[in-house]
Amino acid sequence: MLLTESSENEASVCLRWGKTGYEPDRAKTDCSGYVNFGVANLRAMRVLGLILLLTACTSPGVEEVNPHTGLTTIASRGYTLELQWNATLSARAVHFERNGTEHWSVYTYVTRDDRNTPQITSAWSFGRALPYRRIDQRRTGCGLVCNRQEQGEIVLNRALFEMLRETGLTFHLVGERGSYTGQLPGMAFGEVLEKSADG
Repeated sequence: MLLTESSENEASVCLRWGKTGYEPDRAKTDCSGYVNFGVANLRAMRVLGLILLLTACTSPGVEEVNPHTGLTTIASRGYTLELQWNATLSARAVHFERNGTEHWSVYTYVTRDDRNTPQITSAWSFGRALPYRRIDQRRTGCGLVCNRQEQGEIVLNRALFEMLRETGLTFHLVGERGSYTGQLPGMAFGEVLEKSADG
């Protein structure tokens, strides 16, 4: 789909759909036949998109003890790390403990809205394979069409978890129907470490 951005005081700029969204097509001088939103409307759409991104950027953290199993779960807020035209990558840092045994990891969530399950096959970080396992595949947000989501886990240890508190974790998930890249910020690991220290 092609768009134009124009106003009375500036020339039309034709926009085309590219890898990162709508991009200027400077080679085009005639935008006839393009959809013309006008600068004000296009800017309003961008502001609305930014507001939606910021409000969807985080979900609440988790801190709970299961009275039946004795499992303590601590999780950071959920962070939206990448938005593609048909998919979203989000993640959170997590820690489990029961009877002195601890488990540290990053939970990943790839959600597609094109009826295709992500089918993640591996996780990478700057040329190094990360231990990834699929936890669940499910349908979410069912209205007229259900989204397909895969929840996975990148397994860590405490020493690496503590290091990532300073650096964050940049990772790349490879799937049969696409790949997804994100950086979980160090504050996510810090949230979990602070709560686990309080316990």
